[in-house]
Amino acid sequence: MKKYSSYTQSGTGRPVEEFTASKSLQGFLNNAIERAEEVNPRFAELWREIARVANGGKGVRPQLLHMATHSYPARPVHPVINAVGAGFELLHTALLIHDDVIDQDELRRHQLTVNAAAERRAATRMALAPERRRRGDPNTRNSTGAV
Repeated sequence: MKKYSSYTQSGTGRPVEEFTASKSLQGFLNNAIERAEEVNPRFAELWREIARVANGGKGVRPQLLHMATHSYPARPVHPVINAVGAGFELLHTALLIHDDVIDQDELRRHQLTVNAAAERRAATRMALAPERRRRGDPNTRNSTGAV
C-alpha cells in the first residue's frame, strides 16, 4: 500500500514518499551541519555528533504526538505535526547530551557520548599539535582542539 503525504492529500494527486518527524529532524540536522561547515569545520563536527546521537532512538515521542493529534475530530496538519515531533526529538537529544555532560558519562547505547567523543578529538589534536606546528600548519592556533 502506497502512503501519501499531506501534500498529496491536499490535491497534487501524486504519490510521494511519506514525510515523517524523523525525516524532518534529519533535514534540520543536515542543514545545521552545512551552515556550521561554512563557519568552522569544528562546529560541523559537533553537529555531526548531535545528529549521531539523535538518530539512535525509536521515535516514540513523535508517534505519541501523532496518535494524540489524530484522536481529535479536526483534520491534523501533518507537516506541522512532523515539525513539532522533530522538535520534541531534538529537545530530548539535548537533554540526553546535558545528562551525559553532567554525569560525565562516556557511553550511551554502547556508543561514545558527545562529550566523550569531543574529549577524544581534543586529545588527538593536542597530541598532533607539536608536529603540526613544526610543519607550519595554520590550524594549530588553538592547540586545545576543543569544539
